[in-house]
Amino acid sequence: MAPHDGLGIKDDGLGDESDVSTRLDFDEAPAQLAHECIGETPEERAAALELLRHTINSRMELPDRTEDDFLIKFLRARGFCVEKAYRLMVRYYKFKEEHPKFHKGVYPLRLTFIGDDDVISVFPYRDQTGRRTIIYR
Repeated sequence: MAPHDGLGIKDDGLGDESDVSTRLDFDEAPAQLAHECIGETPEERAAALELLRHTINSRMELPDRTEDDFLIKFLRARGFCVEKAYRLMVRYYKFKEEHPKFHKGVYPLRLTFIGDDDVISVFPYRDQTGRRTIIYR
């Protein structure tokens, strides 16, 4: 089961609850979307990941978390500018340290009441560019 399965996203009756099309799909072609939106290429990605890892290791002020999937989120958020991605990571960890009440003891599988109470709904179809539409009430 993928980490995002079972988050309590409510099926609005337009499809079978086990039907993947009624669930959030966080893994839909992220590399293709990143290429279209910010011009990410495999070569640029590899070089930026290497440089960001080097920056993290040389400055030694962040936890040593350097797996690709984690770092790429910061790089994409800052258009592959390594210095900006690094500063975002510093702010991310600072926020986590200063505000533990927002993330400690939070388990996604215990948040199913959000879907059960119709706080969040996901359309069973996609928009004209193929993205999911989420309604938050």
